[in-house]
Amino acid sequence: MLEIIGIIFFARKIGSIAQEKGLPVGWWRFYAVLAWVLGEFTGGFIGGLLQLDLLVIILLAYLCAGIACFTLYKIVSAKPDVMHEFDFDQQDNTYQ
Repeated sequence: MLEIIGIIFFARKIGSIAQEKGLPVGWWRFYAVLAWVLGEFTGGFIGGLLQLDLLVIILLAYLCAGIACFTLYKIVSAKPDVMHEFDFDQQDNTYQ
């Protein structure tokens, strides 16, 4: 249950950053959920291949999901901001 709340929170956070950057919000929310699920699956798969204890596999899955989400957060944060009409300074023809 807490995992679902975390995914919703993270997807909303990524969506708000994407909206500030002028990116499609729905797609970036989808990418956030996909990053969590694939990261968790990858961690579980690696833990299963290494034949670790179940608790360690779960922790490894959460760690990989966190790394995937952090990576997505850094990617969307690094995108350039949207330039609006009022950002252009008419006097010296530069953007502020």
